[in-house]
Amino acid sequence: MMHLGMENAFPRVKGKTEMKITRENITKEDIMKKETRNTVKAGVKIGALAGGLIFLVLGLVPAFYLSSYGAVMALSALSGGPVAAGMVVRAIVVVASVAGICAAWAAFISAGAAAGSVLGLVAEALTPKHAEEAMRSES
Repeated sequence: MMHLGMENAFPRVKGKTEMKITRENITKEDIMKKETRNTVKAGVKIGALAGGLIFLVLGLVPAFYLSSYGAVMALSALSGGPVAAGMVVRAIVVVASVAGICAAWAAFISAGAAAGSVLGLVAEALTPKHAEEAMRSES
């Protein structure tokens, strides 16, 4: 049951209005676009995996160290002097450390995925099959 004038928001289609996908409807450009998309998707996945591995090797310890140090410095600036190691301070440092690690992880994954997509596009552009088809279309 539709309410508030939503009767025409989703019109019912009578009959089949969609074009059936057959071999005659698919062009070479469609196939090339799909292959390019698949190459870029593979590049994104490989890049994200590489970014995650680089984070584990190079980013985990600095992210933990810098985020906990930043939390202690922020707490000492807010309190006006050195802070005592109480439960609240420790909890804030733990939360800041987890947030810093998650932020660094997201940055490494995103940078790896972006680099992977660029490399996927470059690899697709350098493949010989596209060069041969470009030569055929020019002549």
